[in-house]
Amino acid sequence: MNRYFKALFHLGLLTLMLVALPLVGVWLAGKPLSAFLAFPPLAPKVEPLAFSWPIFIAYGVFEVLLYGALIYLLWPERREYIQHPRRLPFWGWGMLVYLGFAWFLAWQRPEWAGGWLNHTFTLLWLGYIGVVNAFCVWRGGWSLLTHRLGFLLGLFPLSALFWWYFEYLNRFVGNWHYLGVESLSPWQYFIQATLPFSTVLPAVISTLVLLAMFPLGRQKSFPPL
Repeated sequence: MNRYFKALFHLGLLTLMLVALPLVGVWLAGKPLSAFLAFPPLAPKVEPLAFSWPIFIAYGVFEVLLYGALIYLLWPERREYIQHPRRLPFWGWGMLVYLGFAWFLAWQRPEWAGGWLNHTFTLLWLGYIGVVNAFCVWRGGWSLLTHRLGFLLGLFPLSALFWWYFEYLNRFVGNWHYLGVESLSPWQYFIQATLPFSTVLPAVISTLVLLAMFPLGRQKSFPPL
């Protein structure tokens, strides 16, 4: 019991420090705290930089090389297909269709979609999570979605809390901001932000599981879940 209270005390102290220290820094800098605690947060007034073709091409070449190297390293040898023949589960094909539809909504933004257009980010990542878990079944015979559903579902609220803290830190550094939030009430902003925030950890952990099923992922770089 003493160990439990000690761990709880340390967790509470750490949480207090993580929340309070940025505010202490603002106070020491002589700035008003209200500007950093406004909800929804106010977007800073910044002038966007002009589009640069050289930078765009440089990023494109870098990503092609990066993902090409990952595909080369992670692609299984042919003999593994022979030893472990598997097919994509039927629901995996459904998730691929759903993901394509979500992409259509996000990029085309048809008027008939109505309020769903406010949640295309969440729809896309839910589709990604489903597709990745389907590939886990194809590759390794199991997935979080089919074999550890409770763990996967538990990641959603944890992810929302996890990313809200990043949003809190962003108040002090201003690395990113969202457009169009001025018209939202605090409750609307909370809902529309929490839904996509909840998909971060499920997507990351599902991807980690998939990578761990490939030859490179079986090395010590990826600890088993």
